[in-house]
Amino acid sequence: MKSIKTILILSLLASIMALSGCHDPIFYDINQEVELNSSQIDGDVNSIARFGNYLITQNGYVWYKSASSSTNGEWKKMAAIPDGGTVWKIATDESHIYAISKVYTEDTDSSSDYEGELIQKSSTVYVANDVDDTWTAIDTSADGSSYYPVVIFCTDSTTATNRHAFVRMSSGHVYELDGSTALSSTYTDSTSTMTTSSVAAACCGGTVYFSDYPAIASDGTTLYWTNGSDTIYYGTSNTATGSKDVDCADILSIAITSDKLFLGTKTGAYHVARNSDGSITSEASSSFDTNARSVLSSYYYIWLVFALDPTATENANTLYASTVYKGSAGASASYWKNQCLWSYYPSRGNWNCE
Repeated sequence: MKSIKTILILSLLASIMALSGCHDPIFYDINQEVELNSSQIDGDVNSIARFGNYLITQNGYVWYKSASSSTNGEWKKMAAIPDGGTVWKIATDESHIYAISKVYTEDTDSSSDYEGELIQKSSTVYVANDVDDTWTAIDTSADGSSYYPVVIFCTDSTTATNRHAFVRMSSGHVYELDGSTALSSTYTDSTSTMTTSSVAAACCGGTVYFSDYPAIASDGTTLYWTNGSDTIYYGTSNTATGSKDVDCADILSIAITSDKLFLGTKTGAYHVARNSDGSITSEASSSFDTNARSVLSSYYYIWLVFALDPTATENANTLYASTVYKGSAGASASYWKNQCLWSYYPSRGNWNCE
């Protein structure tokens, strides 16, 4: 991890390079197609989830907006996290919103190998009952005083009763979050898919399936997942009825529409045709009818893709995606400017910053 001094120097270099930002190829390509909005949700966006009639997301803070919105800039900020930390991820179930906050501090121990670097001071999971509620810390000490929360994740099903949220502790234990302010017993997994490395889950046919990789999704009938590569497995359960190497970069996220799987990868966005029976038999393409590939380009990791309605086609869907720049910290500021949450609204017909 870079020292604070190094971070400040790199930030200064990035600011200086911004003077030439309009000449960068990615900035030029994007602006040839659409004039960019100012991004409201910029920075690292790792999660977006449904909650009632809202969508919830994070970029260090927690934000919400109406799920039916078709305009950028309509996000509202939830109450601040009490510890003042950075919200790394959110999750939801039918009745609650969860956030994991991490606080970092500089290591000043001269005998430490990490002196001068930022180290994690605390990791805390919080719960709120609604978008206008304040946050309450969840006591995770039942897992052992030396263990701490590593990650939270959820199934984010379109059916509210199939929404489940989980926390994985540094012990490797996984607990279902249920709105309580203390952990109860570890989750009982009937599918044998949960491991000490689980980072994601999806609900198919009313059953929750876990994955050690972030790319897993279900429309309630068909389950899609990867094992950290560009091969997509699918079936009505975790027993695959088929698989397809779709010939793209490693897949980081999957969103389902009626005619396509929308894919976030290590080299931009792709999509692949989805057959009427849910099977995948063709290879992925980076060619879109929209400007998707210009904004979600190979300059970026696409950590997150989201489709609001899995029963609608890709072009008729409200879609979201987040970009994380793959280059050096000293790159031109225009590259970092486009690291944000992006949206596609059918009424607008193109991708733009949120």
